[in-house]
Amino acid sequence: MAQFPPPRRAYETWPDVDVETVPEVYRKAWALRDNLVKTVEYYVAEGWAKNRSDFARRCGLHPSVLSRWVTGDVWPSADTVAAVEAAVHMPMWPYQKAPSHRGLKSKGGYDYP
Repeated sequence: MAQFPPPRRAYETWPDVDVETVPEVYRKAWALRDNLVKTVEYYVAEGWAKNRSDFARRCGLHPSVLSRWVTGDVWPSADTVAAVEAAVHMPMWPYQKAPSHRGLKSKGGYDYP
């Protein structure tokens, strides 16, 4: 079993939570879900899909897979996220700044900027 229960099990009111008060793993889940919802809304508005179910099918997913992701009943699998990203040619994962390696030297002698 996963260390963190799915968002809806951890927070009864998911996705209506105070994002700043939840652990970082759930903040990332919330941002990932938010990116998905905005993407679906955009592609429906543009006419690429009729609704969320049609969007899911166009991504090669069963509509219930997308629905359970949006409601937080399950953690989305890597292949589910990848299927959406491949269909819309956009990343779903929230931007995350890489840690700085300033002043460090690699084993091969490379000086990080």
